[in-house]
Amino acid sequence: LRSALVVADDIRDETLKRHISKFCQTVASELEILRLREEVKRRNWLADAVGRFNDNLKEIDTGDFWSNLTQISAELMRAERSSVLVFDEKSDELTVKAAIGATAEMIKNETGGLGERIARVVLHNGKPIVVEDINKIGLPAAPTDWKYKTSSFICYPFVIGERKMGVLNVADKADGLAYSDPATANVSVVG
Repeated sequence: LRSALVVADDIRDETLKRHISKFCQTVASELEILRLREEVKRRNWLADAVGRFNDNLKEIDTGDFWSNLTQISAELMRAERSSVLVFDEKSDELTVKAAIGATAEMIKNETGGLGERIARVVLHNGKPIVVEDINKIGLPAAPTDWKYKTSSFICYPFVIGERKMGVLNVADKADGLAYSDPATANVSVVG
C-alpha cells in the first residue's frame, strides 16, 4: 500500500462517501502515473550508466578505463568516494589504479600497506562485504585525515577464474545513509 486517505469520522451521507471515493480513484491514478514516471526515469539513468560502463570495457587497456570504472561505480552506488585497488603479485601489494572523492589525490599517493585493514582480506576471501558501520565490526575507523563522512562502505573483489585481481571500494553514500545488505548485516572481517 503506497498511499492512503483516512477519514477519522463516521460518514453517514452516501453522497459524501461517493464523492470521497471518486476523489480517491482520481488521485490514485494520478499518483500511479507519477510513480511510473519516476520509475522510468530511474531505469533510464541506470541503463545509461550501464551503457557507459559497457562502452568503457572496449578500452580496458587504457588508463582512462580505471578512472571511468571508478566514476561509473560511484554513480551506480550513489557514492561520493570510490577507488579501485589492483593486486600486484610481484610486490604482494595493492596499488591504486583510480580514485575519486574528497581525498582521492592523497589515496593515489599512498604507498605500502594500502588496503591492509579491509581490502586485502576481502580480496583474499573473494567475497564482497557491505558494512553499515565499521565501528560495529571491531575494526578501527580510517585515519581522520581521510575525512570520511560516514562509517559505511562496500568493498568488492575482482576475481577472474582463480586469479585475484583487485577490489572496488565505494563509500560516503551521497544521501548520508548507510549501505546495507541483509545477507551481510552481521559481517565480521577476519584476516
